[in-house]
Amino acid sequence: MTGLGRDLVLAWRRLLKAPAFTAFSVLTLAIGIGAVTAIYSVVHAALGPPPGLSDAGRVMNIRRATFGSGPIVTLSWPDYQLFRQQQTSFSSVTGWTYLVESVAAEGGTLSGWGEVVDGDYFSTLGVPASRGRMLTQEDDQPGAPPVAVIAYVAWQRLFGGADDVIGKIVKTNGQSVRVVGVAPREFAGMFNGGLVRTMTWQPLAAARTFTGPNNVNFDANSRDHRWVFVQGRLAPGRTLAQANTEIAAMGRQFDAALQQEKAGVPQAGVMTASQTRTSWNVQPAARVMGVPDQILKPLVAALAIAVGLVLLVACTNLTNLML
Repeated sequence: MTGLGRDLVLAWRRLLKAPAFTAFSVLTLAIGIGAVTAIYSVVHAALGPPPGLSDAGRVMNIRRATFGSGPIVTLSWPDYQLFRQQQTSFSSVTGWTYLVESVAAEGGTLSGWGEVVDGDYFSTLGVPASRGRMLTQEDDQPGAPPVAVIAYVAWQRLFGGADDVIGKIVKTNGQSVRVVGVAPREFAGMFNGGLVRTMTWQPLAAARTFTGPNNVNFDANSRDHRWVFVQGRLAPGRTLAQANTEIAAMGRQFDAALQQEKAGVPQAGVMTASQTRTSWNVQPAARVMGVPDQILKPLVAALAIAVGLVLLVACTNLTNLML
């Protein structure tokens, strides 16, 4: 018998001779491990990736944050188009925004949030259809028929989970659209990482043709009007650090061009005070959308310290029992 085997046998015999001590020791460790698990679960629920994404660790948020702005950071439509054309760090990127909507069908009416997305939304996130198909680039073209993918919960509540839901008509904010697919049960959308469930997904091509529904202005021309949330899937072989380096350089060019447009005179290579307070960066997609770094980093550090202290207390208590 090996030394480790003898030690295990001896430990087991001693534990059997002192059942009260054994039970209390196991309880002490269980409380410590349970507390650590609970803390981890809270952190993962808040800061982990949204549920339902394929290979979620490769899905990133592309952000333009200005010092003093709110936690929700977005791009303008022109900057988003330039980013799509010039970036090399992502195998695919997608842009979308949200709106308040009322969804009506034969089973009643639901109120909640909707997302208007480009044709690469579902393929970039790696979300398959539960029924039918997801939106594609063909759906996101001017003049394309009005279609929508509905959430699993909307399928259940409005259509009773009927198998013939594909091709049915729903009205979103009074506009009739045809259902082409149902999202998986676990996928709740990207608005706040799925903490706020999305009811429908519709193509951006149709949404950009009207202005001001529910206080959302789909301005496709202004570089100052930022309303597009952007996610990308890291290309094979590319890292988060490489993506951040590329996006920071591209962002400086975009901001410099914007300043030139505003001033009307060439300013190539000159960074203004406002530009130095703007940050273009890439972050892993998280349940809580757009948490500022000045909040996120101290929060993660505090929770890590809390986990260490809980384990230390459990181990200290067990040591005292043994002594």
